[in-house]
Amino acid sequence: MLKSNISLIKHKTIQRGKIVLIAFLIFSCFVLTNILRLDLFGYAYYKNKAEAQITTESTLRAARGKIYDTNMNVLASEKTVWRIF
Repeated sequence: MLKSNISLIKHKTIQRGKIVLIAFLIFSCFVLTNILRLDLFGYAYYKNKAEAQITTESTLRAARGKIYDTNMNVLASEKTVWRIF
């Protein structure tokens, strides 16, 4: 009787282990599938979204307008610049 109880406990433990392993494999496949989907198909969308969040465009006005040298070459004027946070 003792051997049968030990055998039964081992059998149940093995079954639980198999169930946990199968659940882990299913969950891992789900996670990996979503990562690959986002990486392969959503790359451009999320790249543009991230760039839109971290970059802005603004115009800096020159306090005195355009500044020229003696040959009438522009030394300073209004320019569009990128500001990075």
